[in-house]
Amino acid sequence: QEAHSNHKSGSFLMHSHLSLWHFSEATNEFVQAQESYQSALAVANKLIQPNQASANVLSQAMELHVHLIKFEIKANRNDTAEEHFQLAIGHALELKALPKPSEGSLQSIKHQMENAVRFAQELGSQELKDTWSKKILQEGLLPAS
Repeated sequence: QEAHSNHKSGSFLMHSHLSLWHFSEATNEFVQAQESYQSALAVANKLIQPNQASANVLSQAMELHVHLIKFEIKANRNDTAEEHFQLAIGHALELKALPKPSEGSLQSIKHQMENAVRFAQELGSQELKDTWSKKILQEGLLPAS
């Protein structure tokens, strides 16, 4: 009962930070948006457990890392963007490895991996785009096109 309550409270806190991020990004408060992402990610990391119940949290953590990539590339911190990419890949692999991952989880992986590559391309980092595309294909997270 207590573990369920803690998970619910943590999930609420994570979603609160996500809501603040959406508002901050929409109003061009990018520093606040990035801080909100990082706060939500810290909460998500505490909630992740190796079971099916963590699928939503893994998906959220993957998404948070992918969105932080955008901020890091804009700030010319490609090394930090690469760290977030590797963590997003790790969450995607964990999500994919769950027993019977849902279709929604698999679609989330596809969407976020496409976002990571798109952010690298849109922000002018062809090297990251090429490297990440290759890594995503190697890991079997997107079908070869």
